[in-house]
Amino acid sequence: RHLSVGFTRRRRRRIRQLDGFRFDLMGHIMLSTMEEARDRLAALTVEADGVDGSKIYLYGEGWDFAEVHKNRVGVNASQANLAGTGIGSFNDRMRETANGGSPFADPRLQGFVTGLYLQPNGYPQGALEEQRHSLAYLADRIQVSLAGNLRDFELECANGKVTKGGD
Repeated sequence: RHLSVGFTRRRRRRIRQLDGFRFDLMGHIMLSTMEEARDRLAALTVEADGVDGSKIYLYGEGWDFAEVHKNRVGVNASQANLAGTGIGSFNDRMRETANGGSPFADPRLQGFVTGLYLQPNGYPQGALEEQRHSLAYLADRIQVSLAGNLRDFELECANGKVTKGGD
């Protein structure tokens, strides 16, 4: 565990008067460490520390990959494990839905805002009817993203079925 996280963040907060901290590759940090940092920051008071620590936001890249994938070395601070902690995670699903593909995919893949179905670029993404269905699915994903990717958020999907964000 990296017990110094809380103290380091506390010192930076006092000096810079920041309202949050962003962690690159946060998924490689154990969840208990992030929760400890959150709790130590939340314990800061205006009277004693000059800041209301309960208003400091922790946020990061909660990706689950490499040696920490699926909690192989302990419960990590990945998107799947952050629910209910008050610690935020970068929303890569929104980016991929909007742009199409992923950072590692062919850049010609189209998404919601890059012309899928409406302005095909010639890259093979299925027949037009398949693209129309894909576009509707992407619209559903955007709705869930705009609702904060809440697991229990219910929406009526393009297929007419009501489902939860976690599904």
